[in-house]
Amino acid sequence: MADDAAEGPPQAQTPIAISSSQILRVVTASPHPRDAGSSVPLSEALKHPGWTEAVASSPLRDHFLTAITYDELVSIERARVLSYRADNIVTVDCDANDPAGEMEHVSGAAPFSVLNTPSEGWSHLWIDALDGLFDESHKPRTLAITPYLLLHVTVLPQYWLNGDFAAANQALSRAWIHQELAYGRLDHGALQKLFQICLVKHKEQTGGKTWKGTRAELEGPRLLARVVGKRCRAATSEQEDMVDSSWSAIEWFARSNKADGIAVEVTADETDDECAMLLSDYVKALGARQLSETVERNVAALLANPALAFSVVKSYANTRMFDTSEMYVSSLGVVAAACGLAPIADPLGEYRESFRRKGSNPPRNPDGSLRYTVDDVDVDVLNANHACLRLCWKNLLTRSDALSAVPPAIVGVGPTDRAKLDWTRCPPGVATLGLGPVPADFVDSAGVVRLGEHYGFDMTTEGPKPADGYWHQGELRGVAANPPAADEDVAAIPDDSGRVLTQAGEHTRESLGGARYVGFHPQCRWNVSLADVEAEEKESAEFERTLRNLWHAWLSEYDADGSGTISLGELKAFASLPECPSGDGYMQSLYEWAAGNLESGDLEAAFNEVDADGSGEMEYEEFKLMLSA
Repeated sequence: MADDAAEGPPQAQTPIAISSSQILRVVTASPHPRDAGSSVPLSEALKHPGWTEAVASSPLRDHFLTAITYDELVSIERARVLSYRADNIVTVDCDANDPAGEMEHVSGAAPFSVLNTPSEGWSHLWIDALDGLFDESHKPRTLAITPYLLLHVTVLPQYWLNGDFAAANQALSRAWIHQELAYGRLDHGALQKLFQICLVKHKEQTGGKTWKGTRAELEGPRLLARVVGKRCRAATSEQEDMVDSSWSAIEWFARSNKADGIAVEVTADETDDECAMLLSDYVKALGARQLSETVERNVAALLANPALAFSVVKSYANTRMFDTSEMYVSSLGVVAAACGLAPIADPLGEYRESFRRKGSNPPRNPDGSLRYTVDDVDVDVLNANHACLRLCWKNLLTRSDALSAVPPAIVGVGPTDRAKLDWTRCPPGVATLGLGPVPADFVDSAGVVRLGEHYGFDMTTEGPKPADGYWHQGELRGVAANPPAADEDVAAIPDDSGRVLTQAGEHTRESLGGARYVGFHPQCRWNVSLADVEAEEKESAEFERTLRNLWHAWLSEYDADGSGTISLGELKAFASLPECPSGDGYMQSLYEWAAGNLESGDLEAAFNEVDADGSGEMEYEEFKLMLSA
């Protein structure tokens, strides 16, 4: 599937759909050695007081913003591309001091969290938002450049650098992570930090003693396994259960670094030298580029490697982002670039640009997300984006090993890593994950859309068919010819022998929003009138107020540790009450759900399903999603 990792900076062999002399803005530790005029102090790049203060208090306070060419950047061994969570977002509308001399005024959303990046281990740091000085109009260019940089420049995951387990865990649920973390080389120092995070959590959870719980409960190995599951080559190099092998890797790391306070369990039969060798191989596989250097081999891999094909399709299902219209562009860019396909573009790009040409901004929903209708989607751009998905489906719909060759880590270590669908959130044309139009009558009596011999969209994960006739949530899963036994842990669905889709196609204008096609849901804003949207927003606002009042009331009574969240222990205490202490309907629903699962012994599993970010605490948004369902 991929070439072995070469030492030093890679040489790009995939076609570049941008000019190699394209000017990029990168953070540097010192001014440009040959042209001091192409560098400005980072704190002066924006004439915005909040920016100046944020830089001054950050690890990058003495750094510069430097204009260099694409070719220069990819040739620098210590250059890095930053992968980060967009937090501390500040709206900027100010003059700029552009080292490239192109932009005088910028306007957009600036994630100041990019500044919280330690300065060790790199000389040049490319940050997507900062490359355009946070200007909204620059996003299309950044979208075009990013995939090639992720292929040819080592990736630095910011969320591993500060030793925060929760941040590292939550970052893996981001939709953009499938592009940033899945395919390129990973910074070796950041990988060491990841192992240290996992080791600290493992020591904390086990107390340095032999573990008496189940393997799946081990949070350190689970985090490492989640990372491996995003890296297809690494995942397919390990045929055993990934939680098991990641546990071994953490012990290898501990023993190689002479760490104390950890019980040696799964590596007891290995010498220290063997541990060091096994760790080296593990880290090399995990950090290496996961795709080939040539277009031909990458296309062949999509057609012949079911694990890679499933991983790419799964990445398109992730709706964990602020604005779900970003699903169009958040995951496919690197794969398309590596396969020499048309660069991924925004099917709503022309719609957005039409407002900018008039000197205005596109309309927004009350939550700040883009407001549009199905008619605003460019079908041709959408179909071009789906070219790499159609290659994947040609593999998954036809190969005899399409299911058996996909290891469990690729399918997903936990619920949030699986290929789950939410048809109320998928923008037009996304719900079938690149298959194109699928007639609604392909949903069989069991609530499954059969896809070739081995797969299906299983919509029964939300229960019986809704009263309004429209399925809502489901999962892309393997189809079992015979249902698994009750004690088998198999993510598969029974064969209902209905109609079977055998080929991916292209969308038409009608299929994007047509009620006769799989994926249509009347709750989608882009499928209803503006008046209906505004009525729904009024109802949603009232629902939001009710839930917030309930949340605060719950915390005031049952949040024993004052954390502002609900722990499993606090939920157990609430569920153990003889009856619900409130007459509120939503509180009653929460009590019935918790008490019922406690009685059946499933409360911990149900809690983990709701705890989408794996933090061990139920936060407000997770509480809201649970009661909304």
